[in-house]
Amino acid sequence: MKNIFVLIIALLLTVQAFSQTVQDIGTLKYIDLEGGFYGIITDKDKCYYPLQLRDEYKKDGLRIKFTGILRDDVMTFVQWGQNVEITEIEQLFCDINRADYEVHEWGVMVGCPEDNTFFMTSRPERVTYVKQPVLYFHSKDKKPFYLKVDFTNGKPTDTYPVAELFPNSLVWNEVIFTEPKRQKGIVEETKDFVPLQEIIPVLNDVDADLLSYKDTESRFLFYEGEVNFMNYVTAEHNSYSKEVKIKNGFGFPVYNVVFTKGGGDFWNPEYYSCKIDTLKPYEEITVNYKEQEVNYWTDDLSSLGFTEKEAKSFSRLWDTPFLRYSNTAGWANLIYRIPQEELEKMIMLTFDPQPSKLIRVLYMMVHLH
Repeated sequence: MKNIFVLIIALLLTVQAFSQTVQDIGTLKYIDLEGGFYGIITDKDKCYYPLQLRDEYKKDGLRIKFTGILRDDVMTFVQWGQNVEITEIEQLFCDINRADYEVHEWGVMVGCPEDNTFFMTSRPERVTYVKQPVLYFHSKDKKPFYLKVDFTNGKPTDTYPVAELFPNSLVWNEVIFTEPKRQKGIVEETKDFVPLQEIIPVLNDVDADLLSYKDTESRFLFYEGEVNFMNYVTAEHNSYSKEVKIKNGFGFPVYNVVFTKGGGDFWNPEYYSCKIDTLKPYEEITVNYKEQEVNYWTDDLSSLGFTEKEAKSFSRLWDTPFLRYSNTAGWANLIYRIPQEELEKMIMLTFDPQPSKLIRVLYMMVHLH
């Protein structure tokens, strides 16, 4: 028996000698699988299953810094991530629930009825689609913050200021609030897109706080990305009766539904439009369209809590592609807003500290023809 005991001790020492220590920063997430459990998703998208996590750390969205030992020798019922035995753990930003700042995000997804690939964007297209929602920040306490953007079914493609990009996420590690000093960090764009230099003055012409990230100053953050999204809002229009039948095929309501159309000829273009405030799930409504230009999106954004300047910034960029897509006849667009909870299923934002208020707006723009 003595020899067996010595052999067991030797095996345990061997396992300990080849164990791997990991140190990282991440977010605790409640994973609704196999009865439910808490996992750690690091800022570089590595997944760890923490063994014997203490109850005080079992909080969804909690930001932590941890040290642990990888335990591939331990069997669990959870088939998710790598097992890690936590040796040290620290909650980041203990005052996470006392942050005094608001975040306002707007963006547009552009797609065609035949294609379920949509593009995140905050600036109008020129030749091909562009991609980037814009985030504005209003803070009283001016505390630095961390932001991670996770794409559930898609990928990020670019950021401004330049963030860390991963296959399905992006991270701004520490953004600070600052006072106006300089303007730096203009990024280069290809000729296929509206050059960022052209729209930075419009995006900066707001009353949001000035931010600084790695020596780049701006009054906004943006990210670009591709998202797989199937459109279920359809529009059938009749040019003779000037009617359009719009149907919501989603199981959730859509808002600020706007139909726009071009008529006339190249020298004398005509622009038509109409709006439905809300389309309930599976509801179908027929309305007349006419020649008009209305503040469809400035009014909508203002009603949701955006400042007047933020709403006007959006309008300056998007009224033309929405309402006056071309000076030739035959085109038609359908634009609508999805509920914030549906946006959050596609693209998740993780803040540290968390904002006291978060307004997220995403308009879908469908080129009908």
